[in-house]
Amino acid sequence: MKKNEDLLKLLSFAHCANKTEILSHAQDIAIELIRNWKIVTPWGERRFWGLEFYLRIPKIFEDEAPHSRRDQLDRGTFYFHTKAKGESIKDRTPPIFNRHGVDITCGDDFDDEGKNIYGGILLRHLGGAGHRDGSGLALRSLVRGDDGFKPVKRGSQNNKWSVEEISFFERMYGRSIFGSEMHLEYAPLDEVIKVDAVARIGIDKTNYATENLGFRRRPAR
Repeated sequence: MKKNEDLLKLLSFAHCANKTEILSHAQDIAIELIRNWKIVTPWGERRFWGLEFYLRIPKIFEDEAPHSRRDQLDRGTFYFHTKAKGESIKDRTPPIFNRHGVDITCGDDFDDEGKNIYGGILLRHLGGAGHRDGSGLALRSLVRGDDGFKPVKRGSQNNKWSVEEISFFERMYGRSIFGSEMHLEYAPLDEVIKVDAVARIGIDKTNYATENLGFRRRPAR
């Protein structure tokens, strides 16, 4: 589909020559995702309300915040945050419960040492009950539907991934954002919305912490 191809091309930062171009391009991607796309899973649909960009571009934007895992050299795939550092699928483990998240990758692997781009777009806020922000809530809402927004009590059965959820993560590692169980669909919003650029959360001690690489859909008044 043409829309899918256009989005995949948009996700690349390979053409950016400086920090100004990187910040501008991140905003273009965020606006496109928030206004025109939704994410669909077997448990329901979500709109993008909050996104954060994590990028490491050699000699241009060497941010300390990205995980810089092999997965983040891909573009247009799903990357789940795990402890594993291995590059083989066999080395990957389920996301850490209570410290988890999922990215849409926006990197580029040029097979040329020193030129690869690591990139991930963290799904920070996917709407839902009470419009609660948080990457953990966002991921849980994708695999648990609205129940993913409910408080999780320490020691309860819900305070860990189920066998079915772990199996889902294993099937989705590195899969394209198009055409799999969890995927993006082009679905433009009818209303005109505003998107605010803000600093990312929880990376105060890293370089580029004050750059506006977070993007939030402005709630209707």
